[in-house]
Amino acid sequence: KNWNSGTNTGITIFLNSSGQAAVNFKGSVGGRRDFASSISIRDKGWNHIAITFNRSGKSTIYVNGIPTDSTDISTSTGSIEGTLPYYIGQDGTGTYASKMRSSIDEFRVWNEIRTQNQIRTYMCRKLKGDELGLLRYFRMDELSGTVINDYSSSGVPGTLENQVTGNRRLSGAALGDTSWFVYSSSWSGATGALTASNQGQVYGKLIEGNAYGFHIYHNRVAPLVKTGVRQLSGVNSYFGCFPVTYQRVHDYKPVFGYSNIVSAIANESGLALYYRVNAEMPFWSIVNQSVDFSTDQITADSTFGQKELYLGLKPNGTCLPPSLIRADSVLFDRSVVNWNSGLYRDWK
Repeated sequence: KNWNSGTNTGITIFLNSSGQAAVNFKGSVGGRRDFASSISIRDKGWNHIAITFNRSGKSTIYVNGIPTDSTDISTSTGSIEGTLPYYIGQDGTGTYASKMRSSIDEFRVWNEIRTQNQIRTYMCRKLKGDELGLLRYFRMDELSGTVINDYSSSGVPGTLENQVTGNRRLSGAALGDTSWFVYSSSWSGATGALTASNQGQVYGKLIEGNAYGFHIYHNRVAPLVKTGVRQLSGVNSYFGCFPVTYQRVHDYKPVFGYSNIVSAIANESGLALYYRVNAEMPFWSIVNQSVDFSTDQITADSTFGQKELYLGLKPNGTCLPPSLIRADSVLFDRSVVNWNSGLYRDWK
């Protein structure tokens, strides 16, 4: 619909000036309905936004599986079919002056009212495309061209307009082939974990505060970028952790179990757990960690926010000698010695 005329028939979903997901809804009969999420997502990384429309009841906004606001739309009846096409990142005219400044991945349209549990189940999981009720499914994985493929059974592609070099980027969305989640007022005692056949097991151990929920996802392929990792034979997948937090404190310890990885058992003393925030990062770093050989588990130091985990081996590069060794604050019985670290010569 035309954003400059909010009373016309149709739907507009947008981020308002406060960084809140918002909706303008108007049927052909009755008044318009406007409402916004109570949570701002501005500058908070990747988020999952879902909006349901019950024509005989309420429309609800979910942010990362949490219902944040709703409004009654039952009196705005009739068709919602306007005269303008549907745009992603623009209003129906395609010419509105204020453009959406964000990254988008995994755009899905359903012809049914998704339940809260369904939203949580699939928010960190890729779809097959043949799910019941799935009307459109744009993965947005295309590397070139102007066609955005629809992976639903409808098979109706979209068109990329006004593309600019550099607009395509690796997605950092918390997304895997399989996933597990828990939402609770207190999930510190949650025992669930996500296990991948011959590829390990991950769960998160809350150590401070209380998140709304916690997702673990697993990708069955090795990461595209492996910079910084000394790879372990037989490990060709990676996990991710996605806590649902907002303003709550949410430090947690990722725990990686490797009892079902043959090569890990054979190289226990040389194992290393690597991490990155998400796929937008150009490298992996080693987690500060402890290994329990009796339980075949690696426990990482506390962290927060989204993290992805990849099991490998400790780097065996040689260390360059330090440079610019100097003594400062020299006294008759002591001094402070400083130097520049030599870091690693190579990574294998």
